Amino acid sequence: MFKVVLAAIMWLHPSPNARNLAKIVVKEVKRRACSSSSKKTCVSIHPARILTAIQHETGGTWRPRLRSRTNDYGLMQLHVGRTTHVKYQGREKLLYDPKLNIYLGTRSLMYWKRYHERKCQGKDHHWISHYNQGHRVYRKGYQTRHLKIFKALIERFWKPADPVT
Repeated sequence: MFKVVLAAIMWLHPSPNARNLAKIVVKEVKRRACSSSSKKTCVSIHPARILTAIQHETGGTWRPRLRSRTNDYGLMQLHVGRTTHVKYQGREKLLYDPKLNIYLGTRSLMYWKRYHERKCQGKDHHWISHYNQGHRVYRKGYQTRHLKIFKALIERFWKPADPVT
């Protein structure tokens, strides 16, 4: 899996720290992999989802020290506010660490996927929209752009037989 993730990162954004980022992504995917005993309640995240989130959230720059005007930090643009990542208020600089940022970002992706499966049955939006917009999804532009990048990654680097969500 490492070689595929590394190749995908190099295709999206060739950089000297691509190996390190690939190791972090693979570690998070393996850490959160579903065991066979917990398949019913388990939510897993495809590595291409993490790479797509980074590509989309950083605008393709892959800068770990990126900060938005809405207090979103790092590669996965984690929001620091009154209700999200509260323990990092006043310590936002910690979120510039790619390891912590990808760890928390992957947790956030899993949370929104679970939330969508429980609360949004029959709705016409993809679960990834929640990552950007929170509980209420009112625009579909984010999901359209995200799914375009994700589909390109899957077609180029992963076998069609691999389960993708």
